[in-house]
Amino acid sequence: MKRQLLTTKNFETILKDYNVGSFRRKHFIDITIENQNYKLLTTKGTYLLKFFDNENLGDLLFKNKLIEHLHDNKVKVPRIIYNRYKSSVTKFGNKYLSVYQFMEGEHLKTLSTKLCKDLAKQIAIMHIALLKYKPKDVGRKLTFYTDKETWLTKNKKIRKTFIHGDLGRLNILKKGDKVNVIVDFGDARWDLLAKDLAVFCTIFIDKNQKKYLPLFFNEYQKYIKLSKEELDAIPYLIQTHAKAVLKWLNKQLQNKQTLSHRRHIEKALKRYNAIHQGVNIVKEVVK
Repeated sequence: MKRQLLTTKNFETILKDYNVGSFRRKHFIDITIENQNYKLLTTKGTYLLKFFDNENLGDLLFKNKLIEHLHDNKVKVPRIIYNRYKSSVTKFGNKYLSVYQFMEGEHLKTLSTKLCKDLAKQIAIMHIALLKYKPKDVGRKLTFYTDKETWLTKNKKIRKTFIHGDLGRLNILKKGDKVNVIVDFGDARWDLLAKDLAVFCTIFIDKNQKKYLPLFFNEYQKYIKLSKEELDAIPYLIQTHAKAVLKWLNKQLQNKQTLSHRRHIEKALKRYNAIHQGVNIVKEVVK
């Protein structure tokens, strides 16, 4: 099923609601299975426009408010561009979009000692800000765990907080050996702090970079000390995350997809099968 991409005329209409200059050109960033990302060049600068396929307004406003909190706390996230009505979300047709500052960077392909240390520092800085985030109008309910997992949800030494939810290699951009920006808070939610770290650890398995795992945890814990219970939970959470992603990816394959989407999905299936089988790498480090 072919995606209906935004046209030049669509962009010209959208930009009437923003004070970011006139449309010059766009580039569709074809790296996601859901939603549409565009690099948008105007007469005033370069921006990222996210066009959401199935997000509801309440969820988008919550996630943008969280991004704003992180930006205010010096976390390396993009600045939100508000529309003329001072909202972070704009309705276009029967869907929604948001505009952000565009920040350059490369996806995480390989690690280095310097990059690993900076990853630990920047993720810890983000988690410190998230642990302090206490919005009054957002519910806090863990919805991703079964009755058999009460050892995770009821243990007070396994902290609950708002998390990024998808700290994978595509959502952290680097410049040289430094983190430049953390992006895509589409899976942000109330969850376990250890869950964010579990998802991030898949990078080390995925890219066969296991030698950097001890360094990452040592550096991270200079900022946030993890309890034994949190460390013990991480391998389990990696497995449950990998299983959930594999199930979702297989479901996506059953739907009609473009050739580009099928390639993304097939690559992701290969990665997450390796992650599911390689969880013992993390067990050796955190035990």
